[in-house]
Amino acid sequence: MNTQTKYYTENVIKARRYLIAALMLAAAGAVYEIFSHGVYSNYMIYAFAYPLVMGCLPYLADSRGIIKKAGPVGETLLLASIATLSIGSVIKGVLEIYGTTSFLTTVYPVLGAVLLIGAIAVCMRRLYRQGCRLRFR
Repeated sequence: MNTQTKYYTENVIKARRYLIAALMLAAAGAVYEIFSHGVYSNYMIYAFAYPLVMGCLPYLADSRGIIKKAGPVGETLLLASIATLSIGSVIKGVLEIYGTTSFLTTVYPVLGAVLLIGAIAVCMRRLYRQGCRLRFR
C-alpha cells in the first residue's frame, strides 16, 4: 500500500468520526428545537457545522497526509478547537432559547480561535522542521 492510499484511508476513518459527531449534534439540536415551544436559536441549529467544516472536510481534502505530518499535538489542538466551538455554540443556543444571556459564553469562541491558531502554528512549525514544502497542483 503506498503512502497516499494509507493517508487517504486514515483520513476517511477520521472524517467519518467527525461526520458522526456532526450528525449527532444536528439530531440533538433538532430534538431540542422540537421541545423549545417555537423558540429557535441559530447557535443551536448550526452547532453541527464546526465538526463538519473544521473536521470532516479538511480530512477528506487532505490527500497528502499534511494533517498527519503535523503530529499528535496539532491534531489534538484541532480536536480541542472543534469541541470548544461546538460546546460553546450549544451552550449559547440553550441560553438563547431559555431567554437569558451570559458574558461567559464569549469565552468559547475566543478559546476556540486560540486553539485553532495554535494547531495551525504547530502544524506549520513541524512541517517547516521536516522540510516539507506545500506545493499546490
